[in-house]
Amino acid sequence: MIIKKSDIPQLLMNNVTGKIGGVVFSKRYGKTVISALPANYKKSNSERAVNNRKRFAVISNIATALNNVPEFKELWKGIAKNKMSSQNAAAKYIARQVGKDGNTEITSIFPADFSLLDCSLVEKNKSGFSVNVDFTQAIEYFTSKNAAGKASSPGNKNNSCASDNLKFVKIAALFIMRNSDFYTDRYKVISSEFLEVDGSKNGMIIEINLYGSDSQMLSVYSNIDVKYVAMLYNSDKSLLHVSGTHSIKDY
Repeated sequence: MIIKKSDIPQLLMNNVTGKIGGVVFSKRYGKTVISALPANYKKSNSERAVNNRKRFAVISNIATALNNVPEFKELWKGIAKNKMSSQNAAAKYIARQVGKDGNTEITSIFPADFSLLDCSLVEKNKSGFSVNVDFTQAIEYFTSKNAAGKASSPGNKNNSCASDNLKFVKIAALFIMRNSDFYTDRYKVISSEFLEVDGSKNGMIIEINLYGSDSQMLSVYSNIDVKYVAMLYNSDKSLLHVSGTHSIKDY
């Protein structure tokens, strides 16, 4: 490989990030970006500026919470298509559901409304909640898809969409916690365990259990909403399907 003179600064500073004096080094799409800090910066406390900071914090916190779930991170990577990070892709989508004053009206935590999994709330309390997940339509869909795949590709034994590969299901829930006398608003995703699908049944009840600090946090916020989805996996625990977003108001 021939190194051009113009490439030397980039090679030397390839792993440098952070602030040095009045210069900021950051990474963007594999390259080091250098920018200068402004000589003077006065933080505005105008209503508009305060609301903008609130809104940015809400969007960033929710996007971070969603990206802490490996399955969601992979989904957001697919949406990003290498044009941005999964974090930024999530933030861009969530931003449409956050008002100018930072108030949220979250109706969806992923931009596709899949309908092969039907969810309904069974019970909720301070220790968690349970949901009935019906995957009848998912079984029918993947069975027909697998049949079509076998018809077009005789001898194919590795089709991950086969109905007998629908092995696991789980719930992921975004807790939106607001209005505390002592703490700032909080956003956290809590997931259930992987539960194995019973081949003789078309549905099952799944529980989200809250322990320790997760349970205690419910007592310090007066306004708690939950947004949850169900996720279906094959035998390798590769994600096959995500339900639409469901809401539990005033948890």
